[in-house]
Amino acid sequence: TNEGKKIYSHLIERGLKEETIKTFNLGYSIDNNQQLLKHFQNQKYTSDALLKSGLFIDTKQGYIDRFKGRIIFPIHNATGKTIAFSGRVVKNSKIAKYVNSPETPIYHKSNVLYGLHESKHHMRTSKCAIVVEGYFDYLQLFQSGIKNVVAISGTAFTDKHAQLLKRYTNNIFLAYDGDNAGIAAAIKAGYILLKHGHNPRIINIPKNTDPDDWVLKKGPEPLIQSIEKASNIIDFHIQNTPFDINTESGKFNFIEEALNEVSQIEDPVYRELQIKSLSSISQISEHSIYEK
Repeated sequence: TNEGKKIYSHLIERGLKEETIKTFNLGYSIDNNQQLLKHFQNQKYTSDALLKSGLFIDTKQGYIDRFKGRIIFPIHNATGKTIAFSGRVVKNSKIAKYVNSPETPIYHKSNVLYGLHESKHHMRTSKCAIVVEGYFDYLQLFQSGIKNVVAISGTAFTDKHAQLLKRYTNNIFLAYDGDNAGIAAAIKAGYILLKHGHNPRIINIPKNTDPDDWVLKKGPEPLIQSIEKASNIIDFHIQNTPFDINTESGKFNFIEEALNEVSQIEDPVYRELQIKSLSSISQISEHSIYEK
């Protein structure tokens, strides 16, 4: 269809290659309330099964396509089976940029990492993983040759994500957007990874840039170089804290915030190592930190 051709051209303009579009089965849901519904009704699925699929919204006018008029990103489980979808608006609009499948019997977003089915082998062989926030971030890195990458899928980073990554590697690099929201989310994710015994590092993305744009404009080399210079979580946290650590109250508030996170680390040896790091960076004795 002409609609489909326009979407294909849009994806190419966004910097994706034909091979990437095909590998990850990117598609488009026609801008029609019931086109998809008619297709499934002809195959004699029950009304209950259609609703549980997450593909439709139940309205007063009947079931309508949840993803109509959106670019579709199929979400796969670790073995490559499609278990959910994310739909993105084509142009800037007043409606939500992304719509994701709801929780279904086969899809639990807190336990899913986008692209894992394609990237898990690369994560194992490279002995590290890069975590990004967006689907386009993932696809741009993957096609540029940085293939040990996964993206979170329609949610913040969770304990289950940290546990899932444990199957492949403990060395995790967070490449979140370089804006305030991305920095705050990276710090939160870093501490969750610490809690589960990972060795997290945060990549310093240029201010107000996302990994997708960075790699598209500059190629993969700057990002690869920044991996080698990535910060540990406590260093990154103190560099980006809103508190003025040159004041006593600012330093106190920062230590309290960091300690709330570090205290959740289950392994006592690993917890002590992080407290040593916190002590070194803040120049407050370990004894005083423990007393808090």
